[in-house]
Amino acid sequence: MFTDYTELIPSMEYFVERRCAPTWSIKRGCLPYHDLTYVIAGRSTYFINDVPFHLQQGDMIYIPKGSYRQAFTAQDTPMHCYAFNFHCSLNNQECTQLPFPSTFAIHADPELMRLFKDFAGLWLEKRQGYALKARAVFMLILHKLLYSYSSDSHTVTDPRIQKANEYILNHYDQKIDMDHLARMSELHPVYFGSLFREANGCTVKEYITNIRINNAENLLLTGGYSVSEAAERCGFNDIFYFSRIFKKRKGYPPSEARKDH
Repeated sequence: MFTDYTELIPSMEYFVERRCAPTWSIKRGCLPYHDLTYVIAGRSTYFINDVPFHLQQGDMIYIPKGSYRQAFTAQDTPMHCYAFNFHCSLNNQECTQLPFPSTFAIHADPELMRLFKDFAGLWLEKRQGYALKARAVFMLILHKLLYSYSSDSHTVTDPRIQKANEYILNHYDQKIDMDHLARMSELHPVYFGSLFREANGCTVKEYITNIRINNAENLLLTGGYSVSEAAERCGFNDIFYFSRIFKKRKGYPPSEARKDH
Protein backbone atom coordinates (compact mmCIF):
# COMPACT_ATOMS: atom_id res chain seq x y z
CA MET A 1 0.00 0.00 0.00
CA PHE A 2 1.38 3.41 -1.01
CA THR A 3 1.93 5.92 1.78
CA ASP A 4 2.31 9.62 1.07
CA TYR A 5 5.17 11.01 3.17
CA THR A 6 4.54 14.65 2.24
CA GLU A 7 3.74 15.52 5.86
CA LEU A 8 6.70 13.65 7.37
CA ILE A 9 8.51 15.90 9.86
CA PRO A 10 11.80 14.71 11.38
CA SER A 11 13.32 15.96 14.61
CA MET A 12 17.00 15.27 15.16
CA GLU A 13 17.97 13.78 18.52
CA TYR A 14 21.63 13.10 17.83
CA PHE A 15 24.11 12.99 14.95
CA VAL A 16 27.73 11.91 14.85
CA GLU A 17 30.38 11.14 12.30
CA ARG A 18 31.73 8.12 14.12
CA ARG A 19 35.31 6.90 13.64
CA CYS A 20 35.25 3.76 15.74
CA ALA A 21 38.10 2.48 17.84
CA PRO A 22 38.67 -1.30 17.49
CA THR A 23 36.91 -1.82 20.82
CA TRP A 24 33.82 0.29 19.98
CA SER A 25 30.44 -1.22 20.77
CA ILE A 26 26.84 -0.34 21.67
CA LYS A 27 25.27 -2.27 24.53
CA ARG A 28 21.91 -3.93 23.92
CA GLY A 29 19.05 -1.56 24.64
CA CYS A 30 15.66 -0.38 23.44
CA LEU A 31 15.89 2.56 21.05
CA PRO A 32 13.92 5.68 22.04
CA TYR A 33 14.37 7.05 18.49
CA HIS A 34 15.02 5.92 14.90
CA ASP A 35 18.61 5.04 13.96
CA LEU A 36 19.80 5.55 10.39
CA THR A 37 23.50 4.78 9.95
CA TYR A 38 25.60 4.88 6.78
CA VAL A 39 28.94 3.04 6.69
CA ILE A 40 31.61 5.18 5.01
CA ALA A 41 34.38 2.63 5.54
CA GLY A 42 35.24 -0.45 7.58
CA ARG A 43 32.94 -3.18 8.86
CA SER A 44 30.55 -3.70 11.76
CA THR A 45 27.82 -5.98 13.04
CA TYR A 46 24.49 -4.64 14.28
CA PHE A 47 21.75 -6.59 15.98
CA ILE A 48 18.12 -5.54 15.51
CA ASN A 49 15.90 -7.40 17.97
CA ASP A 50 18.75 -9.93 18.30
CA VAL A 51 18.98 -10.57 14.51
CA PRO A 52 22.53 -9.91 13.23
CA PHE A 53 23.30 -7.69 10.23
CA HIS A 54 26.84 -7.49 8.88
CA LEU A 55 27.71 -4.10 7.38
CA GLN A 56 30.50 -2.94 5.14
CA GLN A 57 31.40 0.18 3.16
CA GLY A 58 28.40 1.57 1.27
CA ASP A 59 25.76 -0.07 3.48
CA MET A 60 22.94 1.70 5.30
CA ILE A 61 21.14 0.25 8.30
CA TYR A 62 17.75 1.42 9.54
CA ILE A 63 16.56 0.54 13.06
CA PRO A 64 12.99 1.64 13.92
CA LYS A 65 12.10 3.31 17.17
CA GLY A 66 11.27 0.77 19.88
CA SER A 67 13.61 -1.90 18.51
CA TYR A 68 16.37 -3.50 20.54
CA ARG A 69 19.79 -2.53 19.18
CA GLN A 70 23.27 -3.82 19.81
CA ALA A 71 26.44 -3.26 17.76
CA PHE A 72 30.20 -3.69 17.60
CA THR A 73 32.86 -2.95 15.02
CA ALA A 74 35.31 -5.28 13.31
CA GLN A 75 38.61 -4.93 15.16
CA ASP A 76 40.77 -5.30 12.05
CA THR A 77 38.77 -2.74 10.02
CA PRO A 78 36.98 -0.37 12.43
CA MET A 79 33.88 1.32 11.12
CA HIS A 80 33.69 4.94 9.98
CA CYS A 81 30.05 6.06 9.66
CA TYR A 82 27.43 8.78 9.78
CA ALA A 83 24.80 8.04 12.41
CA PHE A 84 21.45 9.86 12.52
CA ASN A 85 19.22 9.35 15.55
CA PHE A 86 15.86 11.08 15.13
CA HIS A 87 12.15 11.20 15.89
CA CYS A 88 9.52 11.85 13.26
CA SER A 89 5.82 12.54 12.90
CA LEU A 90 3.53 11.85 9.97
CA ASN A 91 0.21 13.64 9.56
CA ASN A 92 0.54 15.00 13.10
CA GLN A 93 1.01 11.54 14.59
CA GLU A 94 4.15 9.81 15.80
CA CYS A 95 5.77 7.70 13.09
CA THR A 96 7.39 4.59 14.55
CA GLN A 97 8.26 2.79 11.29
CA LEU A 98 9.64 4.03 7.97
CA PRO A 99 9.47 1.78 4.87
CA PHE A 100 13.17 1.01 4.65
CA PRO A 101 14.61 -2.50 4.65
CA SER A 102 16.82 -3.19 7.67
CA THR A 103 19.92 -2.88 5.51
CA PHE A 104 20.48 -1.72 1.95
CA ALA A 105 23.44 -0.67 -0.16
CA ILE A 106 23.68 2.84 -1.53
CA HIS A 107 27.40 2.77 -2.35
CA ALA A 108 28.71 6.12 -3.65
CA ASP A 109 25.48 7.91 -4.55
CA PRO A 110 26.92 11.39 -5.30
CA GLU A 111 23.83 13.32 -4.21
CA LEU A 112 23.56 11.48 -0.90
CA MET A 113 27.27 11.84 -0.22
CA ARG A 114 27.01 15.60 -0.70
CA LEU A 115 23.97 15.81 1.60
CA PHE A 116 25.70 13.74 4.30
CA LYS A 117 28.73 16.03 4.20
CA ASP A 118 26.57 19.16 4.21
CA PHE A 119 24.70 17.90 7.27
CA ALA A 120 27.91 16.97 9.08
CA GLY A 121 29.33 20.44 8.44
CA LEU A 122 26.19 22.18 9.72
CA TRP A 123 26.11 20.01 12.85
CA LEU A 124 29.75 20.71 13.67
CA GLU A 125 29.69 24.46 13.03
CA LYS A 126 26.38 25.04 14.84
CA ARG A 127 26.04 28.57 13.50
CA GLN A 128 22.92 30.61 14.16
CA GLY A 129 19.93 28.88 12.59
CA TYR A 130 21.85 25.64 11.99
CA ALA A 131 19.07 23.43 13.38
CA LEU A 132 16.56 24.68 10.81
CA LYS A 133 18.97 24.23 7.93
CA ALA A 134 20.10 20.83 9.24
CA ARG A 135 16.48 19.68 9.36
CA ALA A 136 16.02 20.84 5.77
CA VAL A 137 19.09 18.89 4.64
CA PHE A 138 17.99 15.80 6.58
CA MET A 139 14.56 16.02 4.93
CA LEU A 140 16.33 15.98 1.56
CA ILE A 141 18.22 12.87 2.72
CA LEU A 142 14.97 11.19 3.78
CA HIS A 143 13.30 12.18 0.51
CA LYS A 144 16.14 10.63 -1.47
CA LEU A 145 16.04 7.44 0.61
CA LEU A 146 12.24 7.14 0.69
CA TYR A 147 11.79 7.51 -3.05
CA SER A 148 14.92 5.66 -4.13
CA TYR A 149 15.60 2.96 -1.55
CA SER A 150 12.35 2.25 0.30
CA SER A 151 10.70 -1.14 -0.14
CA ASP A 152 7.89 0.20 -2.36
CA SER A 153 9.79 2.75 -4.42
CA HIS A 154 10.62 2.88 -8.11
CA THR A 155 14.24 3.88 -8.55
CA VAL A 156 15.41 5.77 -11.61
CA THR A 157 19.08 4.82 -11.83
CA ASP A 158 19.65 4.25 -15.55
CA PRO A 159 21.05 7.50 -17.03
CA ARG A 160 19.22 6.76 -20.30
CA ILE A 161 15.88 6.81 -18.50
CA GLN A 162 16.87 9.91 -16.54
CA LYS A 163 17.66 11.59 -19.86
CA ALA A 164 14.24 10.60 -21.22
CA ASN A 165 12.52 11.96 -18.09
CA GLU A 166 14.35 15.26 -18.43
CA TYR A 167 13.38 15.49 -22.10
CA ILE A 168 9.70 14.96 -21.23
CA LEU A 169 9.84 17.57 -18.46
CA ASN A 170 11.27 20.10 -20.93
CA HIS A 171 9.01 19.24 -23.89
CA TYR A 172 5.72 18.07 -22.36
CA ASP A 173 3.83 20.77 -24.30
CA GLN A 174 4.95 19.21 -27.59
CA LYS A 175 4.19 15.93 -29.31
CA ILE A 176 6.33 13.18 -27.77
CA ASP A 177 6.33 9.56 -28.88
CA MET A 178 8.12 6.59 -27.38
CA ASP A 179 10.01 5.79 -30.59
CA HIS A 180 11.71 9.18 -30.43
CA LEU A 181 12.62 8.70 -26.76
CA ALA A 182 13.94 5.20 -27.50
CA ARG A 183 16.11 6.47 -30.37
CA MET A 184 17.40 9.28 -28.19
CA SER A 185 18.28 6.70 -25.53
CA GLU A 186 19.77 4.32 -28.13
CA LEU A 187 17.45 1.52 -27.04
CA HIS A 188 14.96 -0.71 -28.85
CA PRO A 189 11.44 0.72 -28.28
CA VAL A 190 10.17 -2.45 -26.59
CA TYR A 191 13.14 -2.64 -24.23
CA PHE A 192 13.00 1.11 -23.61
CA GLY A 193 9.32 0.88 -22.67
CA SER A 194 10.01 -1.97 -20.26
CA LEU A 195 12.98 -0.17 -18.68
CA PHE A 196 11.01 3.07 -18.39
CA ARG A 197 8.12 1.39 -16.62
CA GLU A 198 10.46 -0.43 -14.24
CA ALA A 199 12.20 2.83 -13.33
CA ASN A 200 9.16 5.13 -13.09
CA GLY A 201 6.37 2.76 -12.10
CA CYS A 202 4.23 3.77 -15.09
CA THR A 203 4.24 3.72 -18.89
CA VAL A 204 5.67 6.52 -21.01
CA LYS A 205 2.15 7.67 -21.94
CA GLU A 206 1.05 7.70 -18.30
CA TYR A 207 4.16 9.64 -17.27
CA ILE A 208 3.64 12.29 -19.97
CA THR A 209 -0.05 12.60 -19.08
CA ASN A 210 0.78 13.02 -15.38
CA ILE A 211 3.24 15.81 -16.16
CA ARG A 212 0.77 17.58 -18.44
CA ILE A 213 -2.17 17.31 -16.05
CA ASN A 214 -0.11 18.46 -13.05
CA ASN A 215 1.14 21.51 -14.94
CA ALA A 216 -2.33 22.32 -16.25
CA GLU A 217 -3.61 22.24 -12.67
CA ASN A 218 -0.82 24.61 -11.63
CA LEU A 219 -1.75 27.06 -14.40
CA LEU A 220 -5.44 26.97 -13.51
CA LEU A 221 -4.76 27.43 -9.80
CA THR A 222 -2.65 30.52 -10.42
CA GLY A 223 -5.47 32.16 -12.37
CA GLY A 224 -5.33 34.02 -15.66
CA TYR A 225 -5.83 30.94 -17.85
CA SER A 226 -9.02 29.51 -19.24
CA VAL A 227 -9.43 25.73 -19.31
CA SER A 228 -8.79 25.63 -23.05
CA GLU A 229 -5.68 27.83 -22.70
CA ALA A 230 -4.25 25.65 -19.93
CA ALA A 231 -4.95 22.51 -21.93
CA GLU A 232 -3.26 23.88 -25.05
CA ARG A 233 -0.20 25.10 -23.15
CA CYS A 234 0.25 21.63 -21.68
CA GLY A 235 0.09 19.70 -24.96
CA PHE A 236 -3.61 18.80 -25.15
CA ASN A 237 -5.33 19.48 -28.47
CA ASP A 238 -8.71 18.02 -27.51
CA ILE A 239 -10.43 20.00 -24.74
CA PHE A 240 -12.98 17.25 -24.10
CA TYR A 241 -10.27 14.59 -23.73
CA PHE A 242 -8.33 16.94 -21.45
CA SER A 243 -11.35 17.58 -19.24
CA ARG A 244 -12.11 13.88 -18.96
CA ILE A 245 -8.52 12.91 -18.09
CA PHE A 246 -8.15 15.84 -15.70
CA LYS A 247 -11.24 14.84 -13.75
CA LYS A 248 -10.17 11.20 -13.72
CA ARG A 249 -6.71 12.06 -12.33
CA LYS A 250 -7.64 14.92 -9.99
CA GLY A 251 -11.13 13.95 -8.92
CA TYR A 252 -12.75 17.22 -10.00
CA PRO A 253 -13.27 19.04 -13.35
CA PRO A 254 -10.65 21.55 -14.50
CA SER A 255 -13.17 24.38 -14.33
CA GLU A 256 -13.17 24.05 -10.53
CA ALA A 257 -9.41 24.59 -10.40
CA ARG A 258 -9.58 28.08 -11.86
CA LYS A 259 -8.64 30.60 -9.20
CA ASP A 260 -11.01 33.20 -10.61
CA HIS A 261 -13.84 30.70 -11.27
